[in-house]
Amino acid sequence: MTTNLHNAAQLIGSRVDQLQGLWRTRHDAVKRWYKLIRLENDLAQDGMESVIGNDPRSSYNLATWLLTPKTWSISSLKAGLSDEQVQAANAVEQMVQREVTLSMRLRRGGLHGSYLSRAVRLFVATGWLCIIAAPTKPRWTINAWHPMTVFPDYAPDGTLVELGRKYTLTASQARTTIFREGWILPTRPLINNTIFRQLWIDTPEGTLMAVVVNGELVRPMGPTPFRRMPIFCQPAGGLPDDGTIIDDKWRADAGQAIV
Repeated sequence: MTTNLHNAAQLIGSRVDQLQGLWRTRHDAVKRWYKLIRLENDLAQDGMESVIGNDPRSSYNLATWLLTPKTWSISSLKAGLSDEQVQAANAVEQMVQREVTLSMRLRRGGLHGSYLSRAVRLFVATGWLCIIAAPTKPRWTINAWHPMTVFPDYAPDGTLVELGRKYTLTASQARTTIFREGWILPTRPLINNTIFRQLWIDTPEGTLMAVVVNGELVRPMGPTPFRRMPIFCQPAGGLPDDGTIIDDKWRADAGQAIV
């Protein structure tokens, strides 16, 4: 049994690393774009005059301000529904509205602010939008994931079918996350720079998910309550190639930040 779990952990971890490797060119491109927003002067030399404009940062500030919604509402399609179904849909809308509003209020005063403001700032800076929203207890899970920790795979029609996520937490953060999610605590002691690897897969029967922490399977690959991944992961723009025109470096042109 232990051997099977170890093998499964290796397979899942390797798949997440493979997906990460596919997006290496994107990661390098985003680093170059981010240097422009930070106004890094690569031409600066000691004893030499050097001038750098603030246009990239000003464009970033303006774009984030314009794209962050000041008012918003949750609505669903009700065409063809009966009166009873409309009432039920309205109740769901109100519930979702409350959960989103509460989530945004609870994040006020934090480093990143609400999930919405963080998503917009990452969207403008990296050219990618990645949000997870799922009904969980006691509160809904609504988070903006950093796009550089997320590695999607798409079907030929552009549908998201697989997604790997790789991120690092401190020992205390890792322990809190594992207990909150109800995962299995690893046998080895948790240390700082604990690496989490999540793998999500959409199948005709529903969405599967597994989690590996420091090489140990803490959430075996199994079903979730979702018919499709509760994750929205999409590039903002960029060139339209998917590898058909040039080569596998097309991912460097996907998204493309505002700069």
